[in-house]
Amino acid sequence: MMDVKVLRQDPVFQLNLLLWSIMDVPDDINFQINLNPILRNEGYTLYAIEKEVLLPSDLSSMEAISPLIKKRFTPPSADLWVTHEREKTDLVIELKSRGFGSDSDKSVQVTKIMAATADLSVTLGGGDKRPGYFVFITVAEDMEAMLSTLSELKTRLVERGITSAPTAIIGIQQSTKGIDFVNPQDTQLPSPLGEILCNPTTVLQFEDSEDEIVPLYFIPWIPGVTQDKELSSEGLKVLTSRLLTHVQEAVGKADISSILNIRGETILEKATFGAFEYWRDRDRKRFIKEVIRIIAKATKSLGQKHGGDTELMIDLPDEKVRDNVMKNIERFKIEEESNYLSSATIPTLFDQS
Repeated sequence: MMDVKVLRQDPVFQLNLLLWSIMDVPDDINFQINLNPILRNEGYTLYAIEKEVLLPSDLSSMEAISPLIKKRFTPPSADLWVTHEREKTDLVIELKSRGFGSDSDKSVQVTKIMAATADLSVTLGGGDKRPGYFVFITVAEDMEAMLSTLSELKTRLVERGITSAPTAIIGIQQSTKGIDFVNPQDTQLPSPLGEILCNPTTVLQFEDSEDEIVPLYFIPWIPGVTQDKELSSEGLKVLTSRLLTHVQEAVGKADISSILNIRGETILEKATFGAFEYWRDRDRKRFIKEVIRIIAKATKSLGQKHGGDTELMIDLPDEKVRDNVMKNIERFKIEEESNYLSSATIPTLFDQS
């Protein structure tokens, strides 16, 4: 059984925890434990995963913020961007395994996001001001310390004449009911999120056994993200299995003779129940490249041709070739692939700077 403390600190689990709270669960998927989509029920919708947010680009703002971000002007990527059907304030959410101090190198990324989130119209191409609210999420035991960190970072911005987005903390804790979101009493969240979390709120509910605490992930594995080895290995097995199921279906339905085009983007969206559609930043193509590598390795078709790094074309001139491709997929040792935890692709999700 996975230690719940390890699980709460896991970046992929944290990401999926937010996705469970905001996305529709597919009708044909049987989750083993109860999910409480608290954000979706209150009108929140997912806008983006890993979308860059832009800092003000005028010279005075850049000069003012430069020493606070150690001259690192690369736009930060927000782990999640959440909108509301009625409220005008967007939520920009940053997930971290643990909290940190204001002088940590990790504070550079957070400082940039706090400044960029104050007015998201810069990122959206102009127009009326679009206020954002920065929400930092980590394990519950680090909430109070992170309040001090965010307060200090905000003070530094204000002292240099830079507007900071309002900030708040949400903690992830285990309770007798399951996994909860909690909000410290001395921090405020925008409406209606504040009303939802005025008391600890269970997102994942389990009744009898913690063995079932991990339901089906939307995104079970992300290349390059540092995880517990067991979680990373299991996540890659799950994602690989889903990918190959969809490839088998495509091969089985393909015309003979034809060249089947397997697009990494399409297959990833299917394998993540639509969640990959929201992935926005430069690592999108890197993720797709890793998926194409896995599929190419599994199919082993002599007729396959790469369409760059983002798609794979499989020549199916006759039924014999189709049968060989199907057999290659069935024989593919997913367990062995799970031991290949590629470090060549390193997304910026949970970046340290």
